Amino acid sequence: MPKDIFSKIIKDYNNELEIILEKKAFSSDVKNLLLSMLYKIENAYEDYKKVKVNVCEKKQFVKEILETIKDKCDEIEIIKPLSEEGKKLYENNINCIVDKENKKIKTFQNEKSILDAILQMRQQDIELNEKYELIEKPIKELLKIGNNMNSLEVIRDFNGWSWDITTIEMKNIIYNKLYQLLIILIGSKIIDTWVNNRKSEETDEIPSNVILSSKYNENYGITKKEMQEQKDYVEEIVSRFYKLYGKEKTKQFFEKLVQIIILENSKNDEKYKEKINKEIEQIEEELEKMKNNKTFLEELSIQKKKINKQIKEIDTILNDEKELKKDYEKRNKNLPNKEKIFSVSHLKLMYEKQREKLLKEIKAINSKMEPQKFIEIKRNLQEKLEFYKHIEIEETTNKNTLRLLKEIEEIFLKCISEKIEKANEKSELEKIIYELRYYKLIPPVVTKETDEIERKLIKKASEQKILTKFSEEEETNYQILKQIFTSKIIDLNEIVYTLKYTKGTLTLNIYDGNTHDETKQIEITEKTELNVKLNKKIKIFPN
Repeated sequence: MPKDIFSKIIKDYNNELEIILEKKAFSSDVKNLLLSMLYKIENAYEDYKKVKVNVCEKKQFVKEILETIKDKCDEIEIIKPLSEEGKKLYENNINCIVDKENKKIKTFQNEKSILDAILQMRQQDIELNEKYELIEKPIKELLKIGNNMNSLEVIRDFNGWSWDITTIEMKNIIYNKLYQLLIILIGSKIIDTWVNNRKSEETDEIPSNVILSSKYNENYGITKKEMQEQKDYVEEIVSRFYKLYGKEKTKQFFEKLVQIIILENSKNDEKYKEKINKEIEQIEEELEKMKNNKTFLEELSIQKKKINKQIKEIDTILNDEKELKKDYEKRNKNLPNKEKIFSVSHLKLMYEKQREKLLKEIKAINSKMEPQKFIEIKRNLQEKLEFYKHIEIEETTNKNTLRLLKEIEEIFLKCISEKIEKANEKSELEKIIYELRYYKLIPPVVTKETDEIERKLIKKASEQKILTKFSEEEETNYQILKQIFTSKIIDLNEIVYTLKYTKGTLTLNIYDGNTHDETKQIEITEKTELNVKLNKKIKIFPN
């Protein structure tokens, strides 16, 4: 790209990028690539926003891209496709390598690859509460990969004049599907806040000492995450869903979502699969023990005695300063520097945390010993076992995945139906039309039970004069208007129909403004009156 054109693009699209690039030791090829990437984002973003609905403003998106280049990218290296490194990337089906620690990117020389790398660099480390330990890995993968594919779509599927979902370039079409269902139902703000740190929040000051900020002791140590007391975003997402769709749909949706991500992770990670199988075995063993109440209570008593013994040992150390100091020196003696305990007082705090944890375990055991609680625990274990069995983790065929996807999409459609019922404003119904159109075009499409939802939405939008009512006969009106849900015309407000009737067939010529897009034919078996004139251009959205 000639220098004068290079400068013109910077001036036209973002002067801030010029300032950033002046301070970076990037090659001219990298700088040109970044500018070309930014040009494509600028050129496609309004179409992307129109189609997707649930996205941030372009200004915000571009700002985050620029801040990432400025603050998190010190080195960007272009990889040649025919080089040894390039061949390895192709073999592993990846187009870039991101080294967050060293702020380094290696990428193929195309806009999608470098945007992919920058989007990955932008994402912050996701921390989860320990109660999500069993599903921590799949949740992180779903959110990070889903969020990356969602943002990459701006130049992957849009080119400034057309839109087409490109499945072959998706990292994981199942995660993409789940992620899109989730943001259609609750919006993207909460997830963006979590994954991309979009919303700055005040946090407690954390000691900068390397020892304190490291996970140096899995049994007793205090992690950076614990000291921050980070918000439980999983709980916030579920809470948002609950407020919108109620208890039953929330339970059903997230149970299915977790089942799918467990299955997908089990397909690719044998260790994770073993972990889930071990959990199933433990539940089965626990239920087996609970068949004999007397034996079950005896085992609980033994556990309780062991824990009380541990608490007594901790109390002995905490009540004797000399013993505490002795223990501190003994522990640190053979530990590497990064794992050493910071101070005696810090060791004391670790013991206090461990004591608190053990007391909670005692409380849980006492609860299990109560007759009513015993019944409740047994019922919960049985439900948990049914949950895992329904996944059929040993059956890793696509058929099994599609079965679970169909189940979650059925719940999704019930939620969309509820959204339609609650929507009264024109903007709300228009948004649902775009969302339902986008949903139908997200691969893989495994749920065909959308007719009822489409009919419901078209009927309400026609009655409120948001959509043109072509006929008072509901079925005819539906057959004419349902074409919008499979249309790839970016702006549905630009769709224009002309209708022609010949021997029992109604022909629809569909235009994107003045440009003919496609022709559809509808069989008319009974005499039908139309509210519009034939052979005349009619807008789908009249106002």
